[in-house]
Amino acid sequence: TAVGTPEAPITFTSSSSSPSAGDWGSIVFDENTNSGTILNYCNISYGSDEDWGIIEVWNNSNTTISNCNISNSAGHGIYINNSTVNISNNIFTDIAGEDIFYDPGK
Repeated sequence: TAVGTPEAPITFTSSSSSPSAGDWGSIVFDENTNSGTILNYCNISYGSDEDWGIIEVWNNSNTTISNCNISNSAGHGIYINNSTVNISNNIFTDIAGEDIFYDPGK
């Protein structure tokens, strides 16, 4: 869980002095992540690879992603696989893939 405020958002970004999309991996929530995990008021930028998302939710339920600025992803903004995710009030900019990509899984 990462909960910032409008005045003090939590930032996940590249450490490079000249950042570019794909500089780091992804924030991943999977079956080992606690149900009810929250990202709220976060700035998330310059991550992912071409196939996945800067945020990935795999086989997880009841994750909330809200009030976040998601930008400069080399892949999708949010990649969801076989999961329930509550998504609201996010801003997506410079996303190479889809802002939100849903794969129902098997």
